This record gives sequence, C-alpha cells and structure tokens, in this order.
Amino acid sequence: MIRILIVEDSPVVQRTLTMLLANEPGLEVVGVAGDGASAVDQCCALRPDLVTMDVFMPGMDGVEATRQIMARCPTRIVIISSLVNDRDLNTSFEAMRAGAVEIIEKPRGIMGGDGYAEVKRALIRVLTRIASPGVRPQTGGFDPVQIPTTSAEKATTPAPKGSTPAPRPSLPTGSPRHRRPRVICIGGSSGAPAVLAHTLGQLPATYPLPIVIAQHIARGFVGGLVRWLDHCLELTTKLVTDTTRLEPGTVHVAPDDRHLELRSDGSVALYPPTSSTEYTPSIDRLFESAARAYGRDCFGALLSGMGRDGATGLGLLRNTGALTVAQNEETAVVYGMPRQAVETDAVDRTVSPDDLAHLLQSVARYRLP
Repeated sequence: MIRILIVEDSPVVQRTLTMLLANEPGLEVVGVAGDGASAVDQCCALRPDLVTMDVFMPGMDGVEATRQIMARCPTRIVIISSLVNDRDLNTSFEAMRAGAVEIIEKPRGIMGGDGYAEVKRALIRVLTRIASPGVRPQTGGFDPVQIPTTSAEKATTPAPKGSTPAPRPSLPTGSPRHRRPRVICIGGSSGAPAVLAHTLGQLPATYPLPIVIAQHIARGFVGGLVRWLDHCLELTTKLVTDTTRLEPGTVHVAPDDRHLELRSDGSVALYPPTSSTEYTPSIDRLFESAARAYGRDCFGALLSGMGRDGATGLGLLRNTGALTVAQNEETAVVYGMPRQAVETDAVDRTVSPDDLAHLLQSVARYRLP
C-alpha cells in the first residue's frame, strides 16, 4: 500500500485529488495539509510514502516545506503545479532543486467523462512510478538520503546495500576520447532538472561548446524548464525549433512533444512521436543521431531517470570513440537509466553532478583535433 499525504491550500483541489485517488487499489490518502507548516508536521508524524506538494500556499510555501521535509523526514515529493505563468513554474522547479523528484500538472476543478479518466490515469501512473523501489529523494547538495521502505518495496528484492559503485576508469592523454568535442549531449528524466541546474550552473557564459538536452518531463512544462534554466545559468537556454542551429555557450532543450535528432552541419531535425518510443523526447534517438552526425566528436552524459532510455544510444556513441558518462548511484534520484548504461558497458565512467561540471570544463579546454 502506497500511503499519500496531499498538500494543497485549495479545498476544491484537495477534494479533486482525494477523489481521483479514492478507492484505487494500492493507494491510500492518509492526510491532507493546507499549508507548508502543516505539511512538514504531518509528514513527520504520519511518515507517508509520498507527498503531493502545492507550491503557493499561505505562510510557508511548497519550496520551503520541501526543504524542511528533506531535512527532517526525507520523503518522495511530487510537485503538482499549474501551467499559469513563469512565476508559478519557476517556483515549482525551485522545489525540485530543493529535493522534489517530479512535477505534474494540477487537475483543474471537478472533471467528468473522458477528461476525468485521463487525468486520473496520468496522476496514478506518476505517483505509482515515483513510489516504486529505487526512487529516492536527494538534497540540493546531492547527498543521498535514507527514506522509509514502502510496502511496495517490501514485496520486492532490491539490490543489496553497499554494492560496489561502477568504476571510474582514467582517460590517459592521447586516448581517442581525450579530445575536444564539437557538441555536448545530455539526457535525463526524474531527478535530472536539479542536476542540470547544479552542473550547468558552474559553466561560464563564454563556454565554447553547444549543449543539447533531451529531458523527460510532463507535457506542457518544458517551456517552464527552459525559462527556469535560463534564469539559473550564465549560459543561454533555448527551446529547440525546426530552425535551430547549434550555438556555443547555449543550452538547447528538446521540446516535450517531438524527438530531436542532430545533423553534422549544426542543424537539427524534429520528428513526431511514434508508437515504438515510450518517451518523448527519446534520449536514445538524440544519442544515436549524435553518433551518426558527430561520432567521437561528441560528449554524452546520461542522468537520473527510470527505465532504459538512453543506454543504447550512449553505447553507440561510446563505440565511435566519444567520451560517455552516467550519473553515479550515490547521487541519482533514480539509478535506472544510468544503471542500464553501466551494465551494458556504454560509459567510460560514472560521475557526480560536480564531477560532471568539472569534466565539461575540462573537455572544453582540450586542444581542437
């Protein structure tokens, strides 16, 4: 049973969320809090498996409530946000930087018919996924935290604690991978936005390489992610369009309703989703196109996320001679995608967010081939 605490100041939205989750097998709403202070107190008292968190509330807001929960009683937190304006979205992404692991759209009032069923399915799918084994919150400093075991996790056989992390092989000078790339490609899912802000925030505006990102995110939120990153970073952040050309010192973010592929002339191609790809944008398709277009002149990084997306494409990149890395288990909210990459020998090393920032700075200083 997944025990859920709802944090929301609107009585209408409280009732809507409770109604959407009522009588759903495996889910139980154990409490409702109307402000951030009450949320922290109830979370520490009830010890839920998961918290749905509003961001704008009287008194303590959702960002500070997330920080305090992560400090006092670490718990998986899903931000439920309105797609209203930049202020709402920026605050929602700040809550993710404080330790929340996912963001989804807030249900709009009392719904009926197909719309109700669609919202219910989407909400339950996200909550069930985030409460699954292997998902753990982390602090803004990317320190791993321990959270109580859910009943769903008790029914599984998790990997043994203290297992040896993936090795970090050295890259000797003169190696085919010890060269300056022409493009940086990064893929991520749950837990990755905070890593992007932390890592890319350490790069200067004069960074000489273009950066391309495929990020799994709830439909409609990618514009907010782009604006938030643009505010956080010295680098310029842009949403990719059909006319985009890769620019140095710029973070190019794939749209949430198209697959992004790179071309060797610095242009991009966008494709509609197909039934054969589970996620849009596909990280595999980004990496595979980078392998074709740039080969060893690309740097690939796979961040926190659930599933397998990105591992195959990262392996193709590595086979061309490109330098490839994955986020390490110690700092990843979800080690699913990085684990797949490590287990399929698709990476040269695993890295923390700070390691990745250092590596991005280092490869930009390599002499041009």
